Amino acid sequence: MSAIWAGFDVGTNSVKLLVGAVEGRAEAPRLEVLHHEVRVTRMGEGLNASGVLSEAPMQRALDAIDALAAVARQYAPRGMSALGMEAFRRAANSQAFARRIEERTGISLRVLEGEEEARLGREGVLLGFGEPLPEAVLVVDIGGGSTELALTRPSWEVSVPRGAVTTSEAFLQSDPPMRDEMEQMRTALEEVFRDAWAGCPAASTAPTVVAVGGTITTYAAIAMQLAAFDATRVHRARLTASEIRAITDRLAALPLSSRRDVVGLDPGRAPYIVGGGALLEAVLRSVGAHDVRVSVANLLHAHVVHEALRC
Repeated sequence: MSAIWAGFDVGTNSVKLLVGAVEGRAEAPRLEVLHHEVRVTRMGEGLNASGVLSEAPMQRALDAIDALAAVARQYAPRGMSALGMEAFRRAANSQAFARRIEERTGISLRVLEGEEEARLGREGVLLGFGEPLPEAVLVVDIGGGSTELALTRPSWEVSVPRGAVTTSEAFLQSDPPMRDEMEQMRTALEEVFRDAWAGCPAASTAPTVVAVGGTITTYAAIAMQLAAFDATRVHRARLTASEIRAITDRLAALPLSSRRDVVGLDPGRAPYIVGGGALLEAVLRSVGAHDVRVSVANLLHAHVVHEALRC
């Protein structure tokens, strides 16, 4: 008999829900996704400057969690749990906000350390990608506040405190971004990720790259001109480094008001998508990869499996 669990990823830019039915044992679990939904909240808006989560972004996130919890309860899960990402690691008032979430929704939130987030992301991809992958795969998870890199063989992971939100707020002040802002951002990001990748035992070999998160799924949707997001088409898609650069340049040339209208782009992601694209570019250049595969399966897939088998 399957066990149903609902997991929440409360990130810097979005709240994700995954409801899954899990069967089998820990060595060979089977996960059926019953519901997967993302709501953009921009919870980390202004965190770079203030060091705290502001009231309006917290309220947006709280409302999203509450609404998604109501959706999850329709599946009668055995339990619900939430994971907090970089914004919770960084904000001085994150523990107080976690208590507010539990008081309103009844859902307990655990803050992940960066390397744990990277490991779960790698496990989620291996669990849910759905086709054989090479032994050496680098899983890249671009979030709103940080980017995680996790290699499968040899096992290695690192969390870099640069995400789509924090990068955009740090470098892009003009609308649309000025050329020198874009150049400074790209140069700084390539240096950061080149240094991070230098610490990997396999840094001399270009790995197969699989990316997860809102940036890469959005880029795939834009490339396919999907007016409505279709996870079945986006999952396992392949984008070249040159395609990613072209999409970033196209988005950066548009003012925010026009960027929101780009087919395939959730308007809520428009303020930070250029920073996310530059992050993806920098990772690919730093590791010497010429293309990237897209995975809709992510750390929530691994988290739901763990919790369902444990309950």
